[in-house]
Amino acid sequence: MKISFVIPTFNEHGNILILIKKINKITRDNEIDNEIIVVDDNSTDGTIQDVKALQIKQKNLRLVIRKKRLGVGSAHIVGYNLAKYNLIISMDADLSHSPEKIPEFIEKLLKGYDIVIGSRYIKKGKTDKNLYHQIISKIGCYYLSKTLKIDIHDFSTGYRLIKKEIWNKIKHFNYSSGNTFLIESIYQAYKHNAKIVELPIHFKKRIIGKSKTPILKEAFKALMIPFKIIFSRK
Repeated sequence: MKISFVIPTFNEHGNILILIKKINKITRDNEIDNEIIVVDDNSTDGTIQDVKALQIKQKNLRLVIRKKRLGVGSAHIVGYNLAKYNLIISMDADLSHSPEKIPEFIEKLLKGYDIVIGSRYIKKGKTDKNLYHQIISKIGCYYLSKTLKIDIHDFSTGYRLIKKEIWNKIKHFNYSSGNTFLIESIYQAYKHNAKIVELPIHFKKRIIGKSKTPILKEAFKALMIPFKIIFSRK
C-alpha cells in the first residue's frame, strides 16, 4: 500500500519533525510506502529549516514554500494536487492528530469507503479543546449536518483519508482558502456519491506553539457555507 501524507504548516518548529518521525515509524511497521508533502506558509520560526535538514536523508519528503500565509484550505489543495499516490491522508502539524490511528483509517478504507474522517464528536471520539470551543464547534457541525443534509458529526477536522480519484472529481470547485475548505470538500465529495465514514479520534491539545484558528471567525464563515456551496454552479 502507498499513501501520500499532506501536512500544512505555519510556525510548527518543535512539532513537525516529531510528527514526520511518527508517520515514518507507523508506515514502516505496517509495510506502507509513503511520501510526505509539507506545504508551508512562509514560517519564520525554523519550521522550513527543520524540514530541509530532514530532506537530506529522507528523499520521500517534499516541501512547498509559499511566499505568504495563504491558508489551510489552499495548502490542502496544493498537497492533494501534488500527491502521487491514490491514497491521501491529511493531518495537522501540531501533533493534535495521532499517527497511531493510521491503520484504523486503512481498515475503514478496505471496507469500501472513499473518505474516512477523523471525528471528535462520535462515540469514543474526544477533544482536549475547552468547553467554550467544543460548544461552538458542535453547534456549527450540527447546523451543517442539517442544512447540507449529510449525516456527519465533525465537518471541520483536518485528519482525513481521501482517495485521489475522488479528489480529481471534486478539485475544480471554487474552494475557500481557509479552514472552511474542509467543510466544502466533504459536501462536494458527498454530491459526487463518495462513500464517507467517520472514525473516532482523540484531538489532543498542542504542547508547543499556539493555535492559529480563530473559533468565532471560523464559526461565522461556517454559517455562510451552505449558501455558497448549494447555490454554486460547480
